[in-house]
Amino acid sequence: IDQYRRLQAFHRRHGHAQVTKTTNKAKTKLNRWCSQMRALYHKTLNGEKFGLTEEKIQLLKKMDFIFEFEDLPERFSFDERFEWLKKFKEVS
Repeated sequence: IDQYRRLQAFHRRHGHAQVTKTTNKAKTKLNRWCSQMRALYHKTLNGEKFGLTEEKIQLLKKMDFIFEFEDLPERFSFDERFEWLKKFKEVS
């Protein structure tokens, strides 16, 4: 719940829910949590037991949370996307 609230605050401040890698410790934790949510989402899609509930998926979708890297807006650079991919691989 704590990281979800942080993501909500981030979304209000920046107008999107794509947390990038940073030196800010709080944002780094949030970035890691977002990567974990993506991994859990994929487990849900694959029918695994410990995925995300539909309720949590809908809450994240309300903030336009991006579960798939191919859905990332063009405003993010290749380097940013590549960093997200590396983080995603770490938790998958």
